[in-house]
Amino acid sequence: AYGYGTGYGDGVGTTVMALGRQSTGKIVAGGYFQTINGQDAFRILRLGGAAHAQSIAFTTPADASISAGTKTVTAAAHSDFSTFFPLEVSFASLTPQVCSTNSVAVNAQATVTLLAPGTCTVRATQSGDSTWAAAAPVDKSFTVTPLVLAQTPAGNCSNLKLPSKLKKNKTTTLLKKKGCLTNAGQRIKVRAQSTRDLERAVTYRLVTKKNGLVSIRPTKKSGIIVTLFAPATGNYSAYESSKVYRIK
Repeated sequence: AYGYGTGYGDGVGTTVMALGRQSTGKIVAGGYFQTINGQDAFRILRLGGAAHAQSIAFTTPADASISAGTKTVTAAAHSDFSTFFPLEVSFASLTPQVCSTNSVAVNAQATVTLLAPGTCTVRATQSGDSTWAAAAPVDKSFTVTPLVLAQTPAGNCSNLKLPSKLKKNKTTTLLKKKGCLTNAGQRIKVRAQSTRDLERAVTYRLVTKKNGLVSIRPTKKSGIIVTLFAPATGNYSAYESSKVYRIK
């Protein structure tokens, strides 16, 4: 095959299936070849003239938790012809302290390794070949969120649980220990709500003493929702344990 400026070369790597002439007079060849004169030319090439322009379509990744470990990103190069025979895109992490990635996509996808919470920015590039000009780089960012830990009763309260039943006009202790804490150091509190609250009915008495003891005394036949809770803090989710009681 003859190349402008290079003379005769080794030709295409394998079969040429079709030839076409563009309005500019340039000849376009397509087939099963991947090289021409020893240079990359993935299944399509234009003889003479400037290389075809191409661009990168990079799907914006969704945020991911650090607990996921890895995340898949997707990008492909496109142009008038390479939509059908896309050149593989290379990826690089611009935030190596937060994430890293393998360099070349496989089937338009690459794996990003999540290293630390923060903003992960990945750059997609396609350097072009003898047929396609280099594409403009495209950067995409997503947030790597911290690991969320479950908050549970701890220490002397590790076995804390709500009573199996409540009885009308009988006092039942809900918290026996002062300063009952979770594994995140949050104090566990108690709240109660009547299922008839919309009627402003008073169906129980919830008492908290100075020593930390919390008790409840149902006063009427009704439904009562009792909840043990502690607010979210740091990397810990909120703790909440609820039970519905039917007072007869």
